[in-house]
Amino acid sequence: MTVYFEAKRNKWCFERRFNGKPKRSRFNSEVEAREAEKLWKEGEASGTASGNALGDPTEARWPVELVPLAEAAGPRLWKPERLPQVLHSIHRVSTALKASGHSADVRRITYNTLDDAVASLKGIKAHRRQRPPSNSTIKLYLSAVHKLLTWAEKKEITGSTPKFPWPELEGALIRRDITYEEERKAYAYFLSRNRPDIAEFVECLINTGMRRGELLGLDPEDIRGAWAILTETKTDNPRGVPLTARAQAILSARLPWHGKLTEDQVRYHWDMMRSAIGLEEDPRFTLHSCRHACATRLLNAGVGVEVVQKFLGHERINTTMIYAKLHNQTLQNVAASFSFSERPAVVTTANDALKTVEDDTQAEAFRKALAS
Repeated sequence: MTVYFEAKRNKWCFERRFNGKPKRSRFNSEVEAREAEKLWKEGEASGTASGNALGDPTEARWPVELVPLAEAAGPRLWKPERLPQVLHSIHRVSTALKASGHSADVRRITYNTLDDAVASLKGIKAHRRQRPPSNSTIKLYLSAVHKLLTWAEKKEITGSTPKFPWPELEGALIRRDITYEEERKAYAYFLSRNRPDIAEFVECLINTGMRRGELLGLDPEDIRGAWAILTETKTDNPRGVPLTARAQAILSARLPWHGKLTEDQVRYHWDMMRSAIGLEEDPRFTLHSCRHACATRLLNAGVGVEVVQKFLGHERINTTMIYAKLHNQTLQNVAASFSFSERPAVVTTANDALKTVEDDTQAEAFRKALAS
């Protein structure tokens, strides 16, 4: 730890080691550098030393409480349309941390405090519901906190980002795709309700394998030819998604979704469709099934697991292997019941659903609804 004058930049420097790495902060005067050194020593003595305590005049000090930090840094990390949901998620985790007797100071968050917070969340009744949030919802809350803490580590507000106690998703809910027949029925229902936008949104989910939040967050400038560039993802790693010709056509006509379509609207119409086609009691038939359908169909078409991993943006190959196991079962089912002399019809557009409806009266009603 030392303070010295850097003649090349005409700055005073305070140099120290943070998390085992050399760190250097520059100041306009020796007084500022000495003040930073004093603050750093005080932080070391109290166990709260961080780059945030250096008095850097180029940037205001960041809050260290979870929610205030999210409110201050949120516009840098998330798009405006996603920020309210993100802040809600972080607020839930902050409340659970305090309910379990821990501080919401980001410098004091550890695996154990988060684990206690998860246990607390599982015991809290969700707003307007008589049951606690599901594991997938808790995972959504933690994902927002993880992204914030990862950023805070880079800004030297905190030490190393702790491991997270990610809850296990219910096994029955991660092995369900959509059959071609279910896909046709879904399109037919949406068209009968005069919602071709929902039909095309679902079609785009299946064609691209995107998560619904990723698709809703796309802007026209995110489309680069035959690629969609995702800057905000679940894993915080930007990625490109190759687009089929059909997906390109839908996105060029429909983007941006925000302002026209919300996540709540999509979920509402999905639930109504699920009830209409007789799948209301199947908890595995969710919007996320569209992503599973994309993965399964890629594997069924002979695409390698590693390619599917890149396509879907999975961090770990183990996640993609879930679909490979499903693919093996699919092959067994095909061998047992499918006639290889025939080929099942494939729905390539939402309008193709009309051609597969057996009831002529119903089909005519669908066409009239679409024309209007």
